[in-house]
Amino acid sequence: RDGTAQAIEGEVLLRAAWGLAACPGYSFGRHDAPFSARLEFLPFGVRTDAAGRALVLVTMPEVENPGRPLEVRVTAHVAEESGRPVERRITQALMPSSAMIGVKPLFEDVVAEGGEARFDILGVGPDLAALPMRVKWSVERIETNFQWYQSYGNWQWEPVTIRSLIASDEIDLGPAPQTISAPVEWGQYEITFTRLDGPHAATSTRLYAGWYAAADTSETPDTLAVSLDKPMYKSRETAQFRIAPRYAGKALVTVVSNHLVDMKAI
Repeated sequence: RDGTAQAIEGEVLLRAAWGLAACPGYSFGRHDAPFSARLEFLPFGVRTDAAGRALVLVTMPEVENPGRPLEVRVTAHVAEESGRPVERRITQALMPSSAMIGVKPLFEDVVAEGGEARFDILGVGPDLAALPMRVKWSVERIETNFQWYQSYGNWQWEPVTIRSLIASDEIDLGPAPQTISAPVEWGQYEITFTRLDGPHAATSTRLYAGWYAAADTSETPDTLAVSLDKPMYKSRETAQFRIAPRYAGKALVTVVSNHLVDMKAI
């Protein structure tokens, strides 16, 4: 307020965006190749003028083609007269650097066992407009077992993943989304889309059929995949419970509310 120039400090964060505002519900890029955020700092020595204004040139971090939407968050702070910093942030979506494949699941969370996994597929160009392209898609069932071994007297384990091809085909994408479907049984699946007629573009996602488990279930041997046949039950209904043991043994199943309802060893 006294017209004194103030130093400006801040940072530029480049990170993956949840999606594109022009394509709500669609995801882009491979699920197993996440983008690592990049951080740069604002130029040193930038100060406001007597009116408290400043023009700051922002340098974007250099990255290879991420194959997914990105956004930049610019954070700037200026110390006020009391010495307390005043901070402001601006987040801006970036235009894609290349064509991408968008995938939108047509189900909520989990596919019913014995049902069909359905997806809408859309090609998107760098200008965010629908882009015609030929795409190959495949669905694989993922099964994880664990190999135990002894090292220097200690038992350790490592996951062993087995993939089985369930369905595969090619499709021509156009101005409107195309729908594909594949039958799935109980378990975990991965669906992958790859462009065939131009610069590389790929998108993949995982889905679950007939059960829900924690995200790290396939990475640790002490968590089992379990499921119920319905999301909720009325009084006196029978619940069908599935447990997928990795080894022979006994399980203690308990039903609880604010008290113990039942307990059974199976």
